[in-house]
Amino acid sequence: MKTAQRNITGKDGMQIGGNAVKRIAIILLILSSAAAVWAEDNSPEAELLGSLERLGITEDELSTITEIQQEYADSRNIPMAEIEILRARVSRELLADEPDLREVENLIRESLDYELEIRMAEIVRELGMQQVLGPRRWALIKQLNRQLRQSGMNFPALSRRIREARPDLRRAIRIMELYAE
Repeated sequence: MKTAQRNITGKDGMQIGGNAVKRIAIILLILSSAAAVWAEDNSPEAELLGSLERLGITEDELSTITEIQQEYADSRNIPMAEIEILRARVSRELLADEPDLREVENLIRESLDYELEIRMAEIVRELGMQQVLGPRRWALIKQLNRQLRQSGMNFPALSRRIREARPDLRRAIRIMELYAE
């Protein structure tokens, strides 16, 4: 059985025969199939993008969380410096010919007070972020952060790529960065 040959004439008058038309149709079919597969990307990056879209962070929320993060950073600077000083004093005491163990214990207790101050600042920061975002989005942030750590993805590099490709997600990326600090 003979099939009808179909010729296509372009604007420039050039004609393409039936076999060429079939090849072009097959190529287009393959490309459209590949595009459909790419659209259904289940890679960790694609999942991250979907989750970031669901966060829907507003400019006001980002501003408030940035303030919370800044307060946290400010509140832990002095205690961290004090801990370093106390560690040096403990080391110096232990290098003495006859270390005073009571002094070592007192220095360690003092450093633990500063550790407590830092930990409480972390808790206040997390509760503040949770209050701004609400329980659903806060849980999503924590889940995303856990997944990123487990997957071994390089988040700083990934966040740069996402910012370039999807500027609409910059606020969500910034929240993830603040949470990870």
